[in-house]
Amino acid sequence: MPSEIIEDLSRKLEQVEDAGQGLWDNPELQARIEDFRNRAESLIREHPIASLAVALAVGYLLGRILSGDD
Repeated sequence: MPSEIIEDLSRKLEQVEDAGQGLWDNPELQARIEDFRNRAESLIREHPIASLAVALAVGYLLGRILSGDD
């Protein structure tokens, strides 16, 4: 019984991996990612202080959320 579960999970994982690889190889997705990266770089270069402040705030909030301290 456990070996059947493991084999089933392994097959499903392979299917997900294949689907993910097919998605990553999509030229339209690659173009959208490149466009997003270029726009983000441009925005950061235009507003470096604001970008740093946002990054610090997000880091602080994520740290508070993930720290587990109540």
